[in-house]
Amino acid sequence: MRQVVPAPTLSWAPEWQPYTIIGDREWSDYEVSVDVWLKPGDTAGVMGRINHVGTGYGVIPKGYYLELKHSGECRLIAIRGKKNPNEIVGDAEQQRLIASGKFEGEGGELVLDSSKATLKSGKWVRLTLRLEGETLTGSIDGRHIVSGTSRLYRAGMAGLLVGQEAERTSTPFFKSLRIDAVGSESCKITSAANLRASKDHLDSDEV
Repeated sequence: MRQVVPAPTLSWAPEWQPYTIIGDREWSDYEVSVDVWLKPGDTAGVMGRINHVGTGYGVIPKGYYLELKHSGECRLIAIRGKKNPNEIVGDAEQQRLIASGKFEGEGGELVLDSSKATLKSGKWVRLTLRLEGETLTGSIDGRHIVSGTSRLYRAGMAGLLVGQEAERTSTPFFKSLRIDAVGSESCKITSAANLRASKDHLDSDEV
């Protein structure tokens, strides 16, 4: 599977990064992993405990993700929706929803940990995000690289994402997606056709 569109779309709402989610909103403790092939300049990631994908005006999610750049830079991030959750934006219906909502705490990204890994060019890399209680761990090819603790989100879906800049969208390849419940029987997802895309989605392609 691959993100094939190399540039941001023309959107009337705030953009984030292209992503796709799968699973159940009740999933809590699990490990999500995938093989990624990054080209120069690419960024890719795996997501966990995604429990919100916006109100319709923009699709900035809430949850956690492990991000890896082609340069080897790696970050573990809590994404808390849009940066200013109380900003009145969008059409009349969106403004009504925002005005009637209850938003506590800050929005935007919270970096829980960061590091840099040495990546071999022209190789598949295994990304793994493990969520167990308040403990979050990110691994590359089975080696722990970042970790942190957070009480923000206890459950939510898994996902994949690609990096996006003002004029460029990353186009990495993905394969061998696997989701394992921590301390229980595992489940394996092998078909890209089973992925349920969010409003910003990854296009399928055989690799």
